[in-house]
Amino acid sequence: GFGGGGRGDGTGGGYADETPPRRVRGRLGSSMIPERLRDRPGFHRYTVGLRYRVEADGRVTGCRVTQSSGEADLDANTCRGVEERFRYRPA
Repeated sequence: GFGGGGRGDGTGGGYADETPPRRVRGRLGSSMIPERLRDRPGFHRYTVGLRYRVEADGRVTGCRVTQSSGEADLDANTCRGVEERFRYRPA
């Protein structure tokens, strides 16, 4: 996350021995890939870098793209999918 909890990049103190959040539900599938890209050879080779927060209730918020796939709609779909589908056991 954005906080300073051991390995974060924020200004908070945190404790290095805290357990990081663990994903307990959710995955991304080919439905995140816009239809126009699904017919392209090698469509499964797109990479999207993300950064997001895991809230105290385990939900994901504040998703942002840190490395674009080069396809804005794929980037947006991926962030939206992570926020909607992923759930974590918080730190």
